[in-house]
Amino acid sequence: MTDIQPQFHVFLAHNSVDKPQVRLIAEALKKFGLTTWLDEENIRPGCSFLDEIQQAIPLCKTAAIFFGVQGLGRWQKAELDVFISQCIEHQIPVIPILLPGVNEVPAELLFLRRIRWINFCESLEHDENALDLLRWGITGYKPQRYLQLNGKKPGQVPTEEALQSINNSGLSVNKSTDIQTTPSVINKQKAVELLRLLDYKQQQDCFDELIQLNTVAFFIQAPSLNVLNWLLERLIYNVPSSVKGRKFFIDFAKCLYHPDKFFSAFSSISNNLASESVIEELSKICGNETVIIVMRKLNSLDKETSEKFYDFWDSLLKKVSPNKNNDEGLPLVLLVAELENYKYKICPLKNNFKFVELNSSVIEKAINIDTFTGGKNIFNLSTLNKIQTQDVRKWLRKNEVLSFLNEVNNNINHQVSQWGEAPEDVLDSICQYVFNFENGIAEMDAEWKIK
Repeated sequence: MTDIQPQFHVFLAHNSVDKPQVRLIAEALKKFGLTTWLDEENIRPGCSFLDEIQQAIPLCKTAAIFFGVQGLGRWQKAELDVFISQCIEHQIPVIPILLPGVNEVPAELLFLRRIRWINFCESLEHDENALDLLRWGITGYKPQRYLQLNGKKPGQVPTEEALQSINNSGLSVNKSTDIQTTPSVINKQKAVELLRLLDYKQQQDCFDELIQLNTVAFFIQAPSLNVLNWLLERLIYNVPSSVKGRKFFIDFAKCLYHPDKFFSAFSSISNNLASESVIEELSKICGNETVIIVMRKLNSLDKETSEKFYDFWDSLLKKVSPNKNNDEGLPLVLLVAELENYKYKICPLKNNFKFVELNSSVIEKAINIDTFTGGKNIFNLSTLNKIQTQDVRKWLRKNEVLSFLNEVNNNINHQVSQWGEAPEDVLDSICQYVFNFENGIAEMDAEWKIK
C-alpha cells in the first residue's frame, strides 16, 4: 500500500453506453458533497484512456463498477485484472452497482457476487434508498435509516483470490469477447468521411435550402466542441451545395491581442492581407464558385476589433453585390459557430445582424422574394440536441459504411438503442464500438478539417 493521498471519493467504472445513467448518479453524489472521478471530466483529449485510468484509481477512496444491460464495456472487460490489481494494492473497496434492467452481477465475476451490491431503479437520481447505500459504501458512514439494521456495508476491498478468478474466467486476456466489427488499425480520415454521412434532419434541410441564396449567414450551435466540429464537417463537406465551395476558417481566439491576424485565413488567395485586398480577391472568387467563411469564438475579441470584422463583412457584401436576376451568381456564406452556452461578452451579434428564427414560411420568403437581403440577416439554426437512434441505424446500413465494416454485427444494431440520443454520447459510442477507437470521439480532435 502506498502513501498516495486520495483526491476523489469514488472512481466510476462503466461501459460508455451507460454514461447518461452514470452521469446522473455522479451529479446526485456531488449534491452530497462527494467528489467523483468520471472519464469525460478528467481525461484531456489526446491522452491515453487506459493510462489515465490506471493513474486515477489510486487517487480515489473507493471504486464503483457499474453493470448495465449491455454488460461490461471494452476497458472494463479487457483491463479488469489491472483495475482489481490497483484496488488490491491501494486497499480500495469496490462497490458493484446494478443499473435498471440488471438483476445480478455477471456469473463469471464470482468475487463481486460475494460483495453487497446496490440496485438502482428507473428513477436513478431520485432513488434515495440506492443513493443512501452508495454513500454508505463510499464514506463508511451508515445512513440514519439503517442504524437499527444489521446489513453489511456495500463494497469490499478485493483479495488476491478475486484476481485469480478473473484470470481463470479469461476476461483479462480474451479481448475478442467484446464487440469487434472493424479492423484493429483504423484510418481516422476515413472515419471522418463516414461520420459526415450520419444524417440529422433537424438542421440539414434548412441549411441546404437557404445556402441557395446569393448571400447568407448562419448561426450554428452545439452542446459540445466535439459535436460542433462534427456538425460543421457534415454541413460543409457533405451537403451537395457546399462541398465544392472555397472554404476559409477563422478562430478568433487565436487572434487575441493580434486582431488583424484573422486576415491570415485568406493568405492562400492574397499576398496583401489588408482588408481591401482580401475583399477584392474574395469578390473575384464569388464570380466563379461558392465562398464559405467559418468563424468561431467571436467573444474573444474586444469591441473595437469586433466592429472591424463587421465592417469587413459589410464591405464584402457590398463589393460582391449579387444580382438576384443573375443565374450565374454564386453564394457568399458566413457560418458563425459557437457552443450552446456561448455568451456575447463584448459586442453582441444582434447589434450587427438581424437574427431570424427559422420556419417553413421564413425559408420560402427568403428564397422567393427578390428584395430579400440575406447578408444582413443571420439565420439561427436550432441547437442540435439529439441524434435519433433510427438515424444511426440508417447510417449503419449505408453502402459506404457497410463496405468499410464488411459486416455490421447484429449486436451493434441492438446496442444502438442503449446509446441514448445525446449527440456527444452517440458520437463517442460510434467511435468506440464501430470504429474501435479506444479514446472514443476524443481521438478525432486532430482529424477535423474545420480548423
